[in-house]
Amino acid sequence: MEGSRPCQSCRKRTLVPDDVTGNMVCSSCGVVQDFDNFQAHIGGVTGEAGTYVRVGTVGSGSVRNYKENKIFEAQKLIEDFMFKLGLSGTKSHEGKWFPVFVGACAYVVMRKDQKMLPIVEVADLVGCDVYELGRMISRVVDFIDLKLPEFDIVKSFERAIKSCPSFGNVPEDVVQRMLQQGCF
Repeated sequence: MEGSRPCQSCRKRTLVPDDVTGNMVCSSCGVVQDFDNFQAHIGGVTGEAGTYVRVGTVGSGSVRNYKENKIFEAQKLIEDFMFKLGLSGTKSHEGKWFPVFVGACAYVVMRKDQKMLPIVEVADLVGCDVYELGRMISRVVDFIDLKLPEFDIVKSFERAIKSCPSFGNVPEDVVQRMLQQGCF
């Protein structure tokens, strides 16, 4: 402290760095000192620093800080998954999760809305293993203390028949008969 410069307001040598901003603050009177935390990035103790891009930081010219950028990217990812899964946009703004968690939450929402989508398709869309997604779904359901409705195998069968590209050339009346036979 003895070697530090005096405060611009009270002239005492009680300057300490602020933990958040890095600016010097007088511990006696609380006045923030003029900008003095400039860090030249042209060299350092270990050698030249250069102009390397630092991982985890937002580039210059961005209007968001690191945390806001992460939140923005997560929201974009959530909206993209919700759009691909055919869910409403309002449901996509209810959280900020990682891809597997987003897939698990989307699957739970679809089950609550009685939309039958196989977990395999969700896992493929999210880009994870079916087992991993199933475990995350179980964790989400347990955490929320939610009771999922019974799996409707008839709706699942109808969806599988209607979405299977192999049945594209089959006449509609044959497809309807297949659906009726499968739902007996």
